Amino acid sequence: GVNQLHEWSHSAKDLSDTPKKLQILAENYILILESKLHF
Repeated sequence: GVNQLHEWSHSAKDLSDTPKKLQILAENYILILESKLHF
């Protein structure tokens, strides 16, 4: 939920040099949201 998102926000600062991982996390999060919205 929101806490998970905050954790990812903090991780984003630590992984600023690895945008690929952040992109994957963002895409996975979007897929989860879509799966919950279209059930």
